[in-house]
Amino acid sequence: MSLIRYATIIVSQKGDVLVAVTDSGLAADKPVELSLGHDSFEIYQDDLLAGYVEKTPVGALKALATSRHALFVEVGTDGPLRTHSKVSIRVNE
Repeated sequence: MSLIRYATIIVSQKGDVLVAVTDSGLAADKPVELSLGHDSFEIYQDDLLAGYVEKTPVGALKALATSRHALFVEVGTDGPLRTHSKVSIRVNE
């Protein structure tokens, strides 16, 4: 597994959120947790740090914090590789 440093966050009109990252070798059948900070977020799987994304726009963090549903997708050079639908979001106060 390689450490995730960058992410693209897309928000639909319904409030659903897609987080796309480069292929990181995460297990597709295991949950992913996003831990939101003030201007960054961490990505965990099996309680192990899988990534840390700095300088995240406030609007993107707010969308994640209030989203009804989030998808986490790992993308390779030819398109999506793994889609993680079991995504939990924790907001750190």
